[in-house]
Amino acid sequence: LARVFPLKGITVLLRAAAIVRRQVPQVRFRILGETPDAEYFAQCQAIVREHGLEGNIEWGETSEPAAE
Repeated sequence: LARVFPLKGITVLLRAAAIVRRQVPQVRFRILGETPDAEYFAQCQAIVREHGLEGNIEWGETSEPAAE
């Protein structure tokens, strides 16, 4: 769970996901959180497309707090 915001490093996660997928093709990542920065979110989506991760990344929002 993370707000999709530059400070959270989602772009780093997405690039790492591309590396992981090379070894685990069916891996799935869920990125849940608000997207207050439309430009940054568009940048994230571009990385997903660039690395062909459309089937591995799931975007969404939740009102559930993270588990302790």
